[in-house]
Amino acid sequence: MSDWYLVYCRAKQEGRAKANLQNQGFESYLPKVLGSRLCRGKLKTQEQVLFPNYLFVQLDATGADFYKVRSTRGVSGFVRFGDMPVKIPAKLIKTLALNEERLEAAGVMDQGFKPGQRVRLLNGPFKGLSAIYQAQDGEERVKVMIEILQRQSNVSVALRDLERQ
Repeated sequence: MSDWYLVYCRAKQEGRAKANLQNQGFESYLPKVLGSRLCRGKLKTQEQVLFPNYLFVQLDATGADFYKVRSTRGVSGFVRFGDMPVKIPAKLIKTLALNEERLEAAGVMDQGFKPGQRVRLLNGPFKGLSAIYQAQDGEERVKVMIEILQRQSNVSVALRDLERQ
């Protein structure tokens, strides 16, 4: 019977650890989401690791594979409670994988807004107005289109000031 365990990886080496574990025949899972980042003044959409520095690996609890995983390039060690590595419920892994597939299919960004979606502004001079989500404008700001005086205007607002309508 095999169980899922949480592995702590070296900084920014989750992909390397996953590839090395798969080369050794271990099943591993590295959840990712589609996100946007500002790079050289341009907004780029790319896959991002959902849990930086962590990945899940499936092992036979009775085997001696813990040592092999721990000594894999990119892996720092297991997440532990006391002396025992933490077991992760298989249901959680299935749920993460299912949600990852749904987000990818829908083209949803990691904040949960899609271009063209109606949102409400919660703070600032446009508080209470309805707007249409356009795109991310950096890591903490977004562009929305609002109607003011019968004209549509693009405005940049803080992401935390939006809610779904």
